[in-house]
Formats: sequence, C-alpha cells, structure tokens
Amino acid sequence: MFAARFEKEAHALAALNHPNIVGVHDFGQAGGFCFLLMEFVDGLNLRQLLQAKRLSPKEALNIVPPICDALQCAHEHGIVHRDIKPENLLIDKAGTVKIADFGIAKIVTSESSALAESNVSQPIASASLAGGTPDYAAPEQALGSADHRADIYSLGVVLYEMLTGERPKNKIELPSKRVQVDVRIDEIVLRALERMPERRYQTVVEMKTQLDTVDQTPLGFHSSDANKSRGLDIFEFVLKKNFTSPLAIRLVFLSFIGFLGSLGFLGYVPVSGAHRCFGFFGFAGFFGLLGVAMIVEKAVTWRATTTTTIGQKPNLRTNPEKHHSLWRKKAAEKYSWNNIVKSVALAMVIAMVVKIFFLESFVAVNDSAAPELPRNSRVAVRKLTSRYVPEDMIVYKLDGKSYFGFVMSSQADSLEVRRHNEPNAKIPRTDIVGKVITVLWRASATND
Repeated sequence: MFAARFEKEAHALAALNHPNIVGVHDFGQAGGFCFLLMEFVDGLNLRQLLQAKRLSPKEALNIVPPICDALQCAHEHGIVHRDIKPENLLIDKAGTVKIADFGIAKIVTSESSALAESNVSQPIASASLAGGTPDYAAPEQALGSADHRADIYSLGVVLYEMLTGERPKNKIELPSKRVQVDVRIDEIVLRALERMPERRYQTVVEMKTQLDTVDQTPLGFHSSDANKSRGLDIFEFVLKKNFTSPLAIRLVFLSFIGFLGSLGFLGYVPVSGAHRCFGFFGFAGFFGLLGVAMIVEKAVTWRATTTTTIGQKPNLRTNPEKHHSLWRKKAAEKYSWNNIVKSVALAMVIAMVVKIFFLESFVAVNDSAAPELPRNSRVAVRKLTSRYVPEDMIVYKLDGKSYFGFVMSSQADSLEVRRHNEPNAKIPRTDIVGKVITVLWRASATND
C-alpha cells in the first residue's frame, strides 16, 4: 500500500519541472526501501543564512517571488508542500532559491497511519513531518484539513522572520515597526498570516503580484516628495557624484549639521567677538563626513559591480538608475527638511550641554600664560575635573574675567597658580573653570 502511494507521488514530484524546485531525477525500491534520487544543490539553506547574517529587507523580499512561482507550479499539479520553513528553502552559490522536501510530509503521514492500523511498533515521526513544523504550520493543519493556502501561511511566517529576525507571536508586531520597510509590506504579511484560510491570499500568484507592485512603486512616493531631497541634489551637483548607498546618504545629510560648526572658523578672524561663534571644529567635520561618504559610495559601487545579491543578479551594473532612485526616495522620506531642522536643533542642544558641562574653547585675551601661550591663542578646556598636577595649564575666573595659569601645587580647597609677571596666587577650586587639554591654535608671539 505504501509502495503504491510512494510511486504515485514520486511520479507527481518528478513532473514538477521548475527551476525553483529541487528536481527528482529517479525513484524506485532497493533492498526493501523506497528511494528518491534528487538534484544536488551546492549551497546552504535559508536557516543557515539567517544564522550567518541579518538579511536586509531588499534581500528578504527578493527571496519570496521565486518561492511563489515554485509553489504555484506545485499547486497547479495538485501538490501541497505543507512544511515551508527556512530549512526546506535552499540557496545555491548563484543565488537561486529552491524548495526542497516536496510531498514528503504526506508520504510519511500515510505510512504512519498504515503502521498504526497494523499495530506495528515503529519510531514516531517528528512533528515537522506529520502536520508541519509548529511555528510555521497553518492553524488548520492541526485539524488535518489543510489545502494549498496552508503554504501561503507558512510563507508569510518565513517572510516575517526574514524581515524581523523573529517568528510572529500571537500578537503580531508590524514589520515596519521593527525595520525600515514599506508599510505596504505590513498588509501583505498580515494577510498571509490570517488564521482563517478564506481571509488569506487564495493563490500565491496574488501574493507575488502585491510584492511586485510594492517593488515597482517603492515606498508609495508622490511627486511632491521629490523636493524633500533637494539638499542631496545640491551636493551631487557640486561633487559631480550620484550617491546610492544608504550609509553614504546618511553621512551626506549629517554633514549639514557639521556645516554649522564651520562658523567656528570665525574664531580665527581678527574681529572682536568672532571667537564666540561656535567654538568647535565642525568645519573639518563637514568636509570629513563628505569625504567618508564618497569613500563609502565608491566601496559599495565597486562591490555591487563585482558580486550579486540573493535572488537578484547583478544589481547596480544592470540597472543603476533604478537603484539610485530607490535610495534617493528612501532618503527623501527619512531626511526631509523637517527632520534636518530637528537634527540641527538637537545637535545645537548637545553642543550647548557639552560646552556648559564638559568641554569649551577659550581664547587667551591677555598674557597671563605667556610665553607658553601667547595672547589670542585658542585652547580646549576640559571641565568637571578635580585632579591637577604641577605644570598643568588651567583656566580660572577672577573678577568676572578669564585667566590662564600653571599649577604649582594642589591643596584640598585651592590651587597655587603661577602667572606671567605676577606673583603666585592661591585660587579657590570653586573659581577653577577647568584644565587645558590642547592648544587649538597658537597665535604669533608678537600678536597684540
């Protein structure tokens, strides 16, 4: 009875000639055992891939369409997999996804039922064979009434796990809340995971069509959103370079904040009060971030033109304009002018907190630390420090003015300080601003 059932289903499996299904080359019986001779896939399964790295949303969404095509082929031949899970999804070295173990669950279930009726003592088959793997099986599989829509549910679980790194729980958290992904993916995942089969996609073709729609109109942008990335357009025009890497785009937008620090350059201009304009080195940070962004973009472009991604081959080389447009639109959504203004405001608040409590630049407006520190030199002072050793240069307040000096000795409540052309003085610790940690710019000794 089992042999006849095996031969019947083996014929059906051998008829599944699809590039995304592990092929059956031969079948039969030998030594009292039934066997299937199947295609060898040189690669790894999806479980091993997920354990080795975290897939990007793009990679995850590239894996699903070929699975949909393979399942549709099987369903049209009247075969339901019933055990779609990462272990049964193989990926070869070329990035082709293939479904393995088609129909095995039904074969083993039939055998188990026959053995139970004959009261023959045999090892119990695992749950993944009898009714699907619990975490991936559709609810109706426990009742033994599953049809092709059970595969759609299992595929929804796999997609959710690829996007979020976890399998869905009783209360499903939307993928877009966990990762940066189009909110329309939420609807696709939730519909595939409906507990009632009639509320799911009725065919995998439906599910694939929805995924293709999202891919063809990424993030649902309207034409008015194009203005939001005008800042990126300006940089690309000036630098004569198109940015496609998400990391490079983030660095470019961060450089907007660094540009504010370029006002610190005014501290070197011999104009009264100019040193008070943003005494931090954002000028260097601005160009530094742009430089790093260009290096990152160069590295990503080189890698993309020499390798292929899972389920997509090749990428930038074949369609650079589409790839560029996608990341531009993602950047436009995340880095709108409103978000940039918020980021700038936050950066200014952080800079102010740092200036008040941790680090501040000072200009030597007198000769109190000459000749080691000429007048008009700029230094960085670390605050909130209580440990001073001899020859430390410090800044302290006296009669509302800032003075520089060198520590001679330290007491519990005061410091003995040496000043240029002045007798040593005891300065209360409460008047100490902080310790000079570096000279940012040294003025000429003849500068008045």
